[in-house]
Order: sequence, then C-alpha cells, then structure tokens
Amino acid sequence: MGTVNASSGPALDADGPARPTPAPGLENGDRLTRAEFERRYEARPDLKKAELIEGVVHLPSPTRSGSHALLSGDLPAVLAAQRRGLAEPAHAEFVKRLHANRG
Repeated sequence: MGTVNASSGPALDADGPARPTPAPGLENGDRLTRAEFERRYEARPDLKKAELIEGVVHLPSPTRSGSHALLSGDLPAVLAAQRRGLAEPAHAEFVKRLHANRG
C-alpha cells in the first residue's frame, strides 16, 4: 500500500505502524540547528568527523585511500633499503669524498 511522508516526523504507512523518516545526509555548507546536526550525525556512523561552526556544517575532504595506503605501506621498505645502503662500503667512501670536497 501507499506511504504518506510528512515534512518532518515519522512516515505514515497505511498498512502498519509509523516508521521513522530516514535522516537526510550531511553536506558541507548545510545550515542546521545543533539538534538537527546531531540527529543527522548520529544517523551516519560512516562519518568519522563533522563539525557545526556557527550553524554551518564542515566535513573533511575525502582521502584517496589508494595513494595514502601505498605511501604508508612503502615507507618501511624505503627505510630498510636506505639502512642497507648506508652500511655499504661504497657509501663510506662517498661520504669521505664529500667531506674532502667541503674543505
């Protein structure tokens, strides 16, 4: 059967009890009261951070998980390679030549 949506409050279902209206999302720049902001924020467990500053919603920029994960995943490998390179005899000779040329 049909559903009648009120502008606010629960949706009325002709076949049964009232169902709560899903909360609209949060978007950057939305102007909300504190109560409405909290209601929408609590309805979005996927949001890690959102702020209401002087009645305006502020959300962080989305991150690109691929490039960020790649960087943090490769860092230990880069440091290990650097450590191996610093231990090479050729590196010690290179450092000696650098210091000799400073003089």
